[in-house]
Amino acid sequence: MKEINTDWIKTVKEQKDGWLVNNSMLVPNDKENRHYIEVQEWLKDNTPEPEFTDEEIFHRKQQAFNNDIQIHLDTKAKEFRYDNMMSARSYAGYENAFQAEAQKLAVWASNCWVKAGEIEADVLAGNREMPTTDELLAELPVYG
Repeated sequence: MKEINTDWIKTVKEQKDGWLVNNSMLVPNDKENRHYIEVQEWLKDNTPEPEFTDEEIFHRKQQAFNNDIQIHLDTKAKEFRYDNMMSARSYAGYENAFQAEAQKLAVWASNCWVKAGEIEADVLAGNREMPTTDELLAELPVYG
């Protein structure tokens, strides 16, 4: 019987369909795969990392919330027939027929991002749990 070599394995991270080895090689859950056999041997004396760290989970939620906020802002801008909030803001900086409306939207959007930053700071400080998307959007300033 061939000796099982695990010296090459430095880290193993759980994955949905297998194992991520050394942050570069995906080993499938296949008992016939020689790397799978080596990973199983390595796991006898070692603990795998979780699929996602708490930091990675937070970062993914943060990205999702940022996207949700941007969609919220863009939706409001579209009510005024702009393509998105960036388009609305482009009218805010120079004299034109839409300047006052665009400035009001831009100020509101900025206030939303300030509030989102405050919420994020409270979460990071451990003062509160990460809100759901609906909770987050409900805490943002109302346009008007």
